[in-house]
Amino acid sequence: MVTDNTENIDHSTRAADLGRYEQYQATKYFENLNGLRALSVIAVVWHHTAGAPGNIAFLERGYLGVQLFFAISGFLITTLLLREHRRMSRISYSKFLGRRALRIFPLYYAVLLAYVVLTLLTRRDTAEAHEFFHNVPAFASYTSDWFVNLDNGASVTFYFAWSLATEEQFYLFWPPLLAAVLTWRRGAVAWPLAIASVLIAANLVALHAVHGENFALVVVRSLSLPMLVGVVAALLLDRESTFRAVDRVLGHPFMGTATAGALVVFLVIGASGEIIGITMVALVVACCLPTRLPFGFVLQWRPLARIGTVSYGIYLLHMLAANALRPLLGHDHGVDVFLLSLVLASVAAEFSFRYFESPLLAMKQRRFSTDDARAAVPAPT
Repeated sequence: MVTDNTENIDHSTRAADLGRYEQYQATKYFENLNGLRALSVIAVVWHHTAGAPGNIAFLERGYLGVQLFFAISGFLITTLLLREHRRMSRISYSKFLGRRALRIFPLYYAVLLAYVVLTLLTRRDTAEAHEFFHNVPAFASYTSDWFVNLDNGASVTFYFAWSLATEEQFYLFWPPLLAAVLTWRRGAVAWPLAIASVLIAANLVALHAVHGENFALVVVRSLSLPMLVGVVAALLLDRESTFRAVDRVLGHPFMGTATAGALVVFLVIGASGEIIGITMVALVVACCLPTRLPFGFVLQWRPLARIGTVSYGIYLLHMLAANALRPLLGHDHGVDVFLLSLVLASVAAEFSFRYFESPLLAMKQRRFSTDDARAAVPAPT
């Protein structure tokens, strides 16, 4: 899962009498996103710990919570970069990388080190340990989605790092590409839209129309469709003409509710990942438009929003929590494993956020901010 997804934007809309496009541009804190992040990480923890009680297929799709993180990340990162370019006529990629590094690397490498130590102490001579140590270079370089065989799922130690690798690769290629194109085309978004559309098409073709396992195909397949569609959504909302077109469809409170309902239906009936991913992006957009959604109070409920705030830590720590609890409970999966793992991971993530991550976030704000807004609270999958 990921990551933080990512930064958020600070301060609420300050002028209620602005037009909807102006309200959107003035909104610097999307209040519903931490609630979405919370639902995403809860779904992932459920998938890894609960199984599917009652053999209900719908309950086996918690892994798609990662896709919602990707949708948030693609949309929010691109929105931040576009607004930085609008404000400063450029994008500082070095400061962007500094912010991302301070947000993502410290906890990630601390948890990876914990896995190394625990593996040495508890199962040094096992096949699983040999496989893990073979994979450590890929985990350390954020390339596990390219070089680690994930066919065995949870039996691969630290396997969930694949989503963080996908996030980090996005951070490395998309912001400098966007910055270069915006500089070349003087802020026009038509070319970035075209590039994102080509990447979406290439990803779909590589996944569904081309066979083979050469490295180029692996890289193209590792692109996240919800992340790329989130990029497109951010580009469309950045210009008033296209904002109005999107707003006419998703800006009504009923449409936000309908989008959320459609997502639930698609999950229940087992719709394709592409349909679900696109619907997730539509939900993210509906939650960020200047519209009071009927379910907004749920997403803004303080306990849920707090889970979203520390969701990065929960994602990284939840398997450690689950593996600590399983011997005590006597079984690997169940609702009890899920609930206790979520509580334990949330407590550990809260402790990490307050005493380990927050000082680094303050440093991030002091050294790498391009705005006077306070530090954001991202949540990469």
